[in-house]
Amino acid sequence: WEGLTSEAQNAINRLKSINTDWNDILFRDAITQEYNISISGGSEKVTYYNSLGYTLENGNIPGVSLSRFNLTSKTSYQINKLLKVGVSIFANRRKNTTFLTDTYGLTNPVYYSRIANPYFEPFDNNNNYLYDYDVVTGSMPDLLQGYNILEERENTSNKSITTAINSIFDIELRFNDQWKVTSQVGVQWDQLSREEYAGTNSFNLRNQRENSAYYKGNDRIYLIPEGGMLKSTNSTTSQITWKVQGEYKNTFNDIHNIQIMAGSEIRKNWYENQASTGYGYDPKTLTFKNLEFRDSKQANEWKLKTKSLDKNVIFDRMEMNKYLIAALYVVAGCVATLPINVRGGNVSVGTDCYRLLVSSTEKVITVSAEKRATDDFNYGDFYNPN
Repeated sequence: WEGLTSEAQNAINRLKSINTDWNDILFRDAITQEYNISISGGSEKVTYYNSLGYTLENGNIPGVSLSRFNLTSKTSYQINKLLKVGVSIFANRRKNTTFLTDTYGLTNPVYYSRIANPYFEPFDNNNNYLYDYDVVTGSMPDLLQGYNILEERENTSNKSITTAINSIFDIELRFNDQWKVTSQVGVQWDQLSREEYAGTNSFNLRNQRENSAYYKGNDRIYLIPEGGMLKSTNSTTSQITWKVQGEYKNTFNDIHNIQIMAGSEIRKNWYENQASTGYGYDPKTLTFKNLEFRDSKQANEWKLKTKSLDKNVIFDRMEMNKYLIAALYVVAGCVATLPINVRGGNVSVGTDCYRLLVSSTEKVITVSAEKRATDDFNYGDFYNPN
């Protein structure tokens, strides 16, 4: 000890007084709030139920939260002795707020609190960020890629809003105690909007920028310019379903029960997704900067904007024994009419535009036709989100 300099002795003595409690810094006590109101009632012919709810769930990590509105409405009406109709509507809107993840998983506070040095402090005496290099680069610190989890929380965000609406319209026609026919039409719509942001002063973006560097001669060039990153994603899923089912049931001699059901279901789905990414983002001026590619090949490899569209039509629950004739008509017209014997096996037919799959079990035959189109736009198609 006496052989150490006074500066070294002071540094060691200071370390004795430091014992960073990362669990206390990274976590918090959280409160969840939930509110609901409902009303129901009716008469011999009409029944109804309506409810509205709101939930706010704050995570035990500062900056992480979930809020949700939900609405439920159900109504049924007995028109006469034979006919009954009903309408149901379900709607909700969810908002999630959290941080961007990195390739090392350091934004996970459970993981980071286990590997962080208890002698490391996140701030200096002037309340400036201090950086931890050991968790990223090991014994060879990279001064360009220091990590501070509190800085990461301050300068990154991952926000998403999901809206979903589901409507069901049903009708029941009961001729007598033995015969009944039911039909149902369902309409479903889901939309997701997500925004991911990484500021200039974040490890997430510093790490991306360093990994994008390349050499041209003796010069070190960064593909990603200085500034932030903003990524926007929007996707929409829609579905229409139509079901119809007939039922006959009877009892003979009080001991023999018979029940026969036959029905079908047709579903049509749409899925659309768009995503765009911009670099060199300035949140004050809402502007971006160009990327500096090595060559055109590298430029074509970077998908800064993508768009995809999926469509499919599914015929299901055709309760037949031996044969199925499927007449398919789609916009592009790759498949017109296709007779198929599906007893005891599966048949799959595909073209450039469509994929048709037929599968059968003992008494249930499923036919699905899918159309898919995907477009990828490279750097030349989308250079700047503005």
